[in-house]
Amino acid sequence: MTEPRRGRDTRWGLALCAALGIAYLATLSPGIRVETDVGELQFVGYVLGTAHPTGYPLHTALSWAFTHLIPVGSVAWRANLLSALFAALAGGALFGALRSLALPRAPAAAAAACFGLLPTWWRYAVMAEVYTLHVLLLGLVWWALFLWRRRRERRWLWAAIAIYGLSLGHHLLIGLCLPGIALLVLGTDRRALSQPATLAWGLAWIALGLGQYGYLAWRFGDPDAIFAFRDSASPKVLWDYASGAVFHGYLGPPEGGALARLRALLDQAGGQTLAACFLGLAAPLALRDRLAGAALGLTAALHLGFAVVYGIEDIGPYLFPAAWAGAAAGAGGLTLAARALAVRGPRGRLLALGAALAAPAWMAASNADAAQQEQARADAAWVQRLTDTAGSDAVFVLEDWEAAVALWAHHYTEGGRERNLWVYPAKPTPEAIDRVRAYAAGRGGLTVAEQRGDIPEGLTVYCVGLDWTRALKEAGARVSPATPGLTRLR
Repeated sequence: MTEPRRGRDTRWGLALCAALGIAYLATLSPGIRVETDVGELQFVGYVLGTAHPTGYPLHTALSWAFTHLIPVGSVAWRANLLSALFAALAGGALFGALRSLALPRAPAAAAAACFGLLPTWWRYAVMAEVYTLHVLLLGLVWWALFLWRRRRERRWLWAAIAIYGLSLGHHLLIGLCLPGIALLVLGTDRRALSQPATLAWGLAWIALGLGQYGYLAWRFGDPDAIFAFRDSASPKVLWDYASGAVFHGYLGPPEGGALARLRALLDQAGGQTLAACFLGLAAPLALRDRLAGAALGLTAALHLGFAVVYGIEDIGPYLFPAAWAGAAAGAGGLTLAARALAVRGPRGRLLALGAALAAPAWMAASNADAAQQEQARADAAWVQRLTDTAGSDAVFVLEDWEAAVALWAHHYTEGGRERNLWVYPAKPTPEAIDRVRAYAAGRGGLTVAEQRGDIPEGLTVYCVGLDWTRALKEAGARVSPATPGLTRLR
């Protein structure tokens, strides 16, 4: 590729990143979210705590740097912005990878834009989550590998190895891409990985990538760590945590069969995302580079299969690598269609460009609601209402983990700690009810494992949600309403 062409590709890639970035910024969640693990990821990096298994040490480190270096907005908003930044860059990486497969600019840009505007992707791009960084790293790996395959310059293979090794410290789902990567590498040059220098380079980056989990040992073993899920750094604790052992029970044959699971995937991920995933299976037919298409098709198949047998509720993000392959197949299909229709000359190129822009324009207009802006504003207002009602010197008792981490985000980043507002997450079991009543009466304490210590004595107890309120009433405790969704224990 000549320098002028590379320059045009750079300008197209930057324009794509900017367009996606504007869309994400315009729909960015404004503050704390009450959504899966988002509240947790909005503050864990800022305080150098530990995220839920598998720990995500790379994301934690990047979040720490970003939330401390960016001087505008709340910490929660900055964490949301970081996710949007990764998402926009992931779109640019996808465009670069498709251009490395010798696909024309218009189809490559259209496919990358369509991926960036998928409803499920857009939803996670505007709030603090780990998935956009995962897809960015994955896209960079494929981009470097396609460049190596095309130019046969070892530096690109080494770049892919380094990025893949680094990604091991983020999301272990990257392991599902390894068979496809191996197929591409060995099909291109069987001797590539047997060269001593390349082998040593790969082992070094694998060690560096896995070494990132030493962060967990540091934080688990530090009695002064602000937020940690474990208080032991033993090898077994670290292995179980970093490998996500707590989630292994979700793996297995789907209840009701594969068709029932696919219907559930359709409900969770949406029709557009699932269609993109199945399109990824056609990558071997849609791409002129059959080996690259086979590698992407295999990757799509593995991720779809994993989504079928992994029985968690929020499975949509685990399909993103398959949808990525679908974007590649879509760009290949557009290219084949243009050639079949003999689209040539300036007028033909203009027609092709217009056709390529039609789908992203429609998706941008129709999928913006996926950002859930109204819900995002409601979440932030809910946290603000509860904390304003409590004022200061209070502890929130609740069962809902999503609400708990959202209130923790307020505790650690928006003045809750200075106002002595604390969080006690627990199921309203008889034992927990006795502890809370004893604490309110000044006859006992409350310990929060994640916060490594006792909640200060003498705080007013507020119950969040109906479960605790109902359980305390049934136990004979006196409670009074404070604000909708919040009651005070007398």
